[in-house]
Amino acid sequence: MAQTAGEAHINVRKVAGRLLMIRGTVDPLFQRIARLATPRVILDFSGVEFMSRSFADEYRIAKAKCPKQIEERNTPPIVVQMMSLVSQQASLAGKKSPSPEPANRPSHVIPL
Repeated sequence: MAQTAGEAHINVRKVAGRLLMIRGTVDPLFQRIARLATPRVILDFSGVEFMSRSFADEYRIAKAKCPKQIEERNTPPIVVQMMSLVSQQASLAGKKSPSPEPANRPSHVIPL
């Protein structure tokens, strides 16, 4: 981990591994971030080969709660795609559910 005035750099692969599989791996990463004296943290995803949906979701939640400014760098396409998917799903889950179906709709019609 490199630290300069105002920011610190963490190589995620060295801290959490090349396969980011389980939610529990997120806590030690963010505990390390919390101990840093800098307000800005650069997370370098070089060498990371996979990120599970559960890791990505927990990462999204931890990042939102973290008071530090976190920036991802050298993020492989597979990781970007998973982070994007999880963010989209979280956004959809936060929206109101659709209006109920009209009462006069025949009960034998199956929605597609």
